[in-house]
Order: sequence, then C-alpha cells, then structure tokens
Amino acid sequence: DTTTVILSISAINRAYKRVDHLIDEVCRLRGDWLLWIDGSLDTDGDRSLIDYAHDKAGDRCRVTHVRTDELCELFKIADVKVLCSLAEGLGLAVVEALVSGLPVLTHNAPHFQWLVGDPAMLLDMSAKGALTSRLQEFLVAPDRLRSRVDADSVRRRFSWPSLAGGYLAMYDAVA
Repeated sequence: DTTTVILSISAINRAYKRVDHLIDEVCRLRGDWLLWIDGSLDTDGDRSLIDYAHDKAGDRCRVTHVRTDELCELFKIADVKVLCSLAEGLGLAVVEALVSGLPVLTHNAPHFQWLVGDPAMLLDMSAKGALTSRLQEFLVAPDRLRSRVDADSVRRRFSWPSLAGGYLAMYDAVA
C-alpha cells in the first residue's frame, strides 16, 4: 500500500495539543495520506475537532481512542508520528514511537531537542505551513527520516537504569 499513515496520539484539544493545527496542516498535503488521530476527550477535550477532522479530511481521517496496550499496533501501521504541542511535560508517546522505530515530527524547542535527539525531526510547529512542508518531504522520500531513528539508543536513554540516578538525585534535592 502506498498510503502514508500520519499518526497523532494526544488529547483531542486545540489549546495545548493543537489538533486543529495538525488537521489543517495535513489537509494541505498532496499525495496519498491518511491522518490517524488517537486520543482522549477527557478533561479538556474538544468533541468538535472530530467533526472538523471529518469535514476537512473526509475518509482520509480516522479518530480513535485505543487502549494503551494496543498503541503498539498503531505504531506498526503508521509511517510517521506527529506531535504539534509547543510544550510537553514529558511526551511519553514520542518516546514510545521512537522506541518502536517510528520517526516523530515535533516542535523545535529545548525539551523536544532533548527528547528526540535529532534535528531532522524538529520543526517550528508554530509556523503555518512548516508541518505541511516537512510532511510533503516525507511523502516524497520517507526513508530519509526513517533511517535516522535509532530505537536502541532511545531505549537506552530512557531505560530505568539510565534514569534511576537522576530520579534519586531529584528526590534527594526535594527532600
């Protein structure tokens, strides 16, 4: 199949996760794509975004909320994961996607630079058209970004043995 699956895993809202921005940017793409939004409407969710996605993308959009243990199945069918947030507490879905070997496009800010570790996956998510442009490049040459994902390196960086010392030091400082 030549359809490029663009995956977003986040709460479905406008203010923080910027799902409306994602929909607008993806719908400007040329080529064969499917936008798959998986997320929750809990707490600050915006149900109108589901209708907005279907109105703009039609059958080129799926909106689901799968169980956590099923996320790995979404990573297997996706070609790229996108997170449009300009800030995150951590971004666990980013780490999970990278560990599964899936390239991630996210905002170019210090936290995401640390989280992703590769400038090729970073862009200015606040700039209109930047995501569309990067995704258009991906549709033309997907292997350029896929080849940059080092799942083993991400797994080592975020493994408990790697993080334990930092957590203990933080608890020590707080205590």
